[in-house]
Amino acid sequence: MYYVGFQLDSFEHLPDQAACAMMRTLVEALAGVDEAFIMNRRVPRLYDSGVRYSNPPKVGSKNPQPWRDVPLLLASGHGTCHELSAWRLAELRYFYGEKNVVPCVTSKVMGDIRMFHVQVCDPVKGWVEDPSEVLGMGSNPWEAFK
Repeated sequence: MYYVGFQLDSFEHLPDQAACAMMRTLVEALAGVDEAFIMNRRVPRLYDSGVRYSNPPKVGSKNPQPWRDVPLLLASGHGTCHELSAWRLAELRYFYGEKNVVPCVTSKVMGDIRMFHVQVCDPVKGWVEDPSEVLGMGSNPWEAFK
């Protein structure tokens, strides 16, 4: 297994818009990894895979949150919003030719931690899809962090 880790203190010091832009960049990177995997392996579509949404672990500087790719999500059977959205972006781009899809990131400060929620959107066609909601999160992404 290849493990990559980032320590990103900058999230704590940036305004919301800039932090969301950084999160979009990271989700795009994971989507690129997922797309490369999908191109070279037989992989079920996300919604047919049996993978479900799971609440993220409590995060903070002393408790890093690993990001997992498609094979690890398949093995575990669950994923967080950014992992599920990255997979969905990859499959929409690869299987369906949806080249305009991007991660849509929102954030909310809860206590002393900024939390993020990631969805998939097509700004050209004007739609938003939430893989986490489809796979069991419910309609309120911030409920998981209470």
